[in-house]
Amino acid sequence: MMTFRCSPALTLTLGRQLAEAGLDVITPTTMERRRSPRRRKVVVREVALLPSFLFLEGELPPWARGVRPMVVNGGHVQVARGELLALQDRAREGRAWDVPQGQRVVVAYGPLRGRVGRAMDRLGGVVLLELDGAPGVVKVSPSLLLPI
Repeated sequence: MMTFRCSPALTLTLGRQLAEAGLDVITPTTMERRRSPRRRKVVVREVALLPSFLFLEGELPPWARGVRPMVVNGGHVQVARGELLALQDRAREGRAWDVPQGQRVVVAYGPLRGRVGRAMDRLGGVVLLELDGAPGVVKVSPSLLLPI
């Protein structure tokens, strides 16, 4: 399964269009609840877990402009289908939202995969993570973390 990059705003739209065109594409998603600041209404919408990343089995058709395969060290980035589906399941079940402050964790998925750090605090729906050997703090979705 090859990894492709696109505009973050177009991740879900392009994923749906490629799927409707008959291509085997996976875009891990979850449901997000937000309260509109001007209305008292809670809006539930589908969001991409990995914005700007599409995962496609096979070759990309020539009409899909704006999408380019990710290349690292001269080779295409390959991702296992099972890992993507497991990531989506974890996010939808909400299993990883209980990361306590000070917990040592490893990033299981995404561009920071394999990095180890300590959970500093929660900020909204993300965990502030201090990575070992890196200055500063990064924001990571708790569904991407595994306790050590």
